[in-house]
Amino acid sequence: QPIESFSVLLFPSPSRNLVAVTWASLNEDSSVENCQSEGDAFAPNDNHPLLPLLQHVQRSQLGPSEALRVFHGRGGLFPDCEHITMDWFPPVWLLTSYNQEIDSGDLQTIQQAISSRGLESDTTSDPLNFVYQFRSPTNATTSVLAGAIPDPHVVSENGMKFLVRLDRAKNHGIFLDMANGRDWVRQRAKDKNILNLFSYTCGFSVAALCGGADSVVNMDMV
Repeated sequence: QPIESFSVLLFPSPSRNLVAVTWASLNEDSSVENCQSEGDAFAPNDNHPLLPLLQHVQRSQLGPSEALRVFHGRGGLFPDCEHITMDWFPPVWLLTSYNQEIDSGDLQTIQQAISSRGLESDTTSDPLNFVYQFRSPTNATTSVLAGAIPDPHVVSENGMKFLVRLDRAKNHGIFLDMANGRDWVRQRAKDKNILNLFSYTCGFSVAALCGGADSVVNMDMV
C-alpha cells in the first residue's frame, strides 16, 4: 500500500465546487543489509539489498532545478529498502531512512553511486552535495556527508518555486512524493474555491492558485 496519500473531497455549492485536500503519512519498519562496491569502479552485486535504490540513483533523469522523489522505498515495492527514500532537491541529494539507521559502509556505497552517474548540473564543476537524515520515532538527525546546503535553498516543481530547508526538523517544506497529487489539483482548480486541510506549507494551495483557483483557504494545527 502507498505510504503517502491524499484525498480530495468535492462539496456542491450554488456556483462551483469547494475542493478540500488532505494528506496523510504512515510509517513502517523494515531492515536493510550491507551493500558493497568493488574496487575503484562502482559495480554493485545483483544480490545486494540496496540494489533498487542504487539503480534508481544511477538511472533517474534529473535537472538542475526541478525537485524530484528519486526513490520511494516506503511504497512497499522494494523488500529490504522499505525504510528508505532518496530525493533530489537541486543541487542536493537527500537520503532519508526511517526507524533504522544506515551504516557507514552503505552510506559510502550510496555516495559512490551518486558520484558515478555524474553531476546533475549545467556546470560540471559543481560539487557533490549529499545529505543523510535518520528519523527515529521521536527525533531526526541530519548530517551533511558531502558538499553543502544552499541558503536560501529554492527548488522548482512544474514551474512552481518552493523554499526548502533540509537541515531543520523532519520535514523540509514540500513532500516530493506528492507531486502527482499537486498536479492533479492544479489541473482541476480553475474557477474553484479551495479548502486545503492540514496544509503544512501550502504546496497544494500553490498548485491550485497556479491552476486558476478563485480563492484558497489553508488550515492546519498549531
